[in-house]
Parts: sequence; structure tokens; C-alpha cells
Amino acid sequence: MANWTATQYDYEGPDAPVYVIQGCSGNRESESGFPADPPAWSAGHSSTIGYGLMLINRNSIDFTYYAANATSGPVALDHFTITK
Repeated sequence: MANWTATQYDYEGPDAPVYVIQGCSGNRESESGFPADPPAWSAGHSSTIGYGLMLINRNSIDFTYYAANATSGPVALDHFTITK
């Protein structure tokens, strides 16, 4: 991001920090939802309760977001890999 504008839309050798905001571990009050027209830099979002798993090695960071499903187990909703 620079001046509220995305500088890159892939995760191969990013030239700026990549931010992962994951905060839906549980909200008993309800979900407020997301804007109808999210900004271009908003790669993905979900109101589903779940958790993220980040695997890190020398050349990449792999992130997967899982929805917590009590009936069938976790369901992967989003995934990306950042490479050097």
C-alpha cells in the first residue's frame, strides 16, 4: 500500500509488507458484515468463525484460513503463499 493504493496484487516477491488481519475467533453478538464494495486491496474476507494456519520456511509463507465446522470438521475458505 502507498497512499491508499495497492502497489502489487500478487504475493511473489512482494515489494511491500503483506498484512493478514485474522480476527474472527468467535463473536457471540453477531457479525456486522463487510462493505458492499470493498477496496481493491481487500483480497478476501469472511464472517465465518474459524482460524488461520501459517506455515513458514526459508522461501515462503503459506497461509490457510479454515472455517470451524462442528459437523464435518474444518473447511478451507482461503489460501495464499508469499514467496521470496
